[in-house]
Amino acid sequence: MLPEFDEEFASPADYAKYYRSIGMQVVPAYTHKETKNWKRPHLENWKQFTHELSTQEQFDEWYGKTGRYSARSNMGLITGVHPRRIVVVDLDTHKNPRAQIWWDGVHAEHNAGVMSECPTQRTGGGGFQMFFLSPEGWSCPTCKNSELGVDIRGVGGFAMLPPSNHESGKTYGWVEDKEPWTIEIEEMPKWMCDEIDMLGTSAVDAITGQRIKTPTPEFTTNEWGKITDGREERMYKIVFRAVLDLYRECPFVSKEEEEKAKIHCFNSYVDEVETRLKELGTPKHVLLEREGRGKTLFDQKWRSTMRGWDTKISEEAQKPWIPPAHETFQPVYAKIIKPEEFNGEKPSQPQEPPEGLFRVFRKSDLKALPPAEFIIEGLLQRYGSNYITGWPGCGKSFYTIGSCIAIATGQERFLGRKVNVHGPIVYVTTEGLHDHYTRMKAYEMYHDVDVDEERYLVIPDAMNLLENGDRMRLLKTIDWNISRMKDPPVYVVFDTLSRVIPGADENNQKEMSLFVKSENEVQHAFNTTTGLVHHLSRSGAGNMRGSTVLEGSADTCVVLERDKGESIGIIRAAKMKSAPDGWEMEFRLEDVEVEPLKSTLAITEAPKKAPDAGFGGKQETGLVYAAGVKMTEEERDQILNAANDAWNKQEPWSISTNQKFTERHIKVALTKILKRRIKDDKHAILFAQDFVERGWWSVKTRNKDTKLKGLQISEMFRNGTHFLRKPPGSPIGSFRENVEQNQ
Repeated sequence: MLPEFDEEFASPADYAKYYRSIGMQVVPAYTHKETKNWKRPHLENWKQFTHELSTQEQFDEWYGKTGRYSARSNMGLITGVHPRRIVVVDLDTHKNPRAQIWWDGVHAEHNAGVMSECPTQRTGGGGFQMFFLSPEGWSCPTCKNSELGVDIRGVGGFAMLPPSNHESGKTYGWVEDKEPWTIEIEEMPKWMCDEIDMLGTSAVDAITGQRIKTPTPEFTTNEWGKITDGREERMYKIVFRAVLDLYRECPFVSKEEEEKAKIHCFNSYVDEVETRLKELGTPKHVLLEREGRGKTLFDQKWRSTMRGWDTKISEEAQKPWIPPAHETFQPVYAKIIKPEEFNGEKPSQPQEPPEGLFRVFRKSDLKALPPAEFIIEGLLQRYGSNYITGWPGCGKSFYTIGSCIAIATGQERFLGRKVNVHGPIVYVTTEGLHDHYTRMKAYEMYHDVDVDEERYLVIPDAMNLLENGDRMRLLKTIDWNISRMKDPPVYVVFDTLSRVIPGADENNQKEMSLFVKSENEVQHAFNTTTGLVHHLSRSGAGNMRGSTVLEGSADTCVVLERDKGESIGIIRAAKMKSAPDGWEMEFRLEDVEVEPLKSTLAITEAPKKAPDAGFGGKQETGLVYAAGVKMTEEERDQILNAANDAWNKQEPWSISTNQKFTERHIKVALTKILKRRIKDDKHAILFAQDFVERGWWSVKTRNKDTKLKGLQISEMFRNGTHFLRKPPGSPIGSFRENVEQNQ
């Protein structure tokens, strides 16, 4: 049983006494006002307390009734001290999100995603520290991995304890229900010890000063053929071969040519080997560097080899070159046939090609291919890459989850569009599972459907699809679950893209090409379709964030737009490889009560627009929508009247960027009437386009001498004629041309 403790009325001395009662080596600590390096014991020689608990006499001198530090709030734990050997895992989540990714990842890999139950404190800086007992026979290192944001306090380490004060003005405090008087400090599991050992070879034992080495694997290569042992030897061979080839091409090379060959050689090395360190979100070359098998060692070997350019390399280059056996290729069917030997007959061809060749399609094969097929008509192309983009909070997840449920439950339509293919779904997301369930439930309740248990699978574990290990693990996970799903998944969703490539540079063409390759592997492995939820660029141009490789690889890309607090939004077809694009449609988010006091949204079709009375005609009650903007009919007519007045004053409203911040510019003009419902210049132009398509406005030249252009109320409205849709031959195309010309 744990001793009782009342933190509400406890003094610093009471805290210290409790910590000591559960085996902690608690000692007084400095404050940030006393010294710059304040996170350390306030003792002249604290190393003497790193092996066993202080005596009761010594402790009373610190925290007794008349103790020297009985009123000092700042105190700390010397970790790894016998007999309990308490150690601390420090996650700097407030500075580095990779710390939490690492913590979640090791639990997902070794503990089925179940998080460790252990005493946990929130530091004054905002991070978290977890307390464990070090197992017998294992010396926990004291090490820090700055790139990952993980700090291990093992033998001889030190950690501040509540109620210490931080330089930020905040205090250290125990997380509710995870105090050391609520949860016992348990022994650290072996798998976690192994993960700590692999955090980095820069780790040093604070007592012995010895470097902690990563364990040597049993085999030379891993299950995917990547070299894990003997990497330094392989590096030397790759470097020597590259330098020798460089010499054979030309014994006189420029610095630029040498640097290009060096970069290519290093990339080849990284591709052939595998790191022994496991750290989600960190590129392989960074982990190799921390192991001492990365760029620094490579540069040393390259310089050393280049020093033999005129001696050893030159001598080797004079020898006849015989390619290694695995590089040789002897053509079988591509013999050169002399005309006199041909006799009008083609050389014999094998009936079945050998394994391992790339596919070859002939004209007849291409003709036999089925036409492009849509899972959801005009929205989701089958066997392709489908991007769902938009700003945060626009409704991307509601749209994606809704489309998945429509496919999984056999709905005939989704947002009014025909659903052509039905089947199982795999949804990869690292966001909250409970929120995902409530959104699913809201859609089910609103649309009166029920998702079958084995037709909608969610994978919540952290992963990095740029790493071969995680990619293979995902493929194996889906493959194993197909036996329960009865059929391969029709649709595999990644929500969001950034969550499945943590740490990657989205603007890096090479890294994004690797992701596209990984995505294609998923498609081909299960003959399925992929969907990727992604964000728009901050540039405001409406493009996807990151390298153009992503947009280039997309078969479809839809952009969702919705003002916060508004129920109506727009879906815009930004790209459709096999269907018309550029169109827009509206959607609506409906409030649904899923649980008591729990409200969420479900996506559905937007209501059909009610017939409008027309400019100057009889008004009907109700709302009007344009480019996702909700307005009353009175506001609609106010806009039309204002635009007409501006035209008559020879100051017509304009879509030209040259008129920004002037009374003529459409954004300025509309904002006066619709307030904040128009969010930016592009939104204002979309609004104007909507009015043009309805036949209410058109772009005309107001003054031929000055070539002044602007928006004019249509003849039909000025004559009081009313219509519901754009009239035949209305100048939508010319409007878009004018937009492009005026931009």
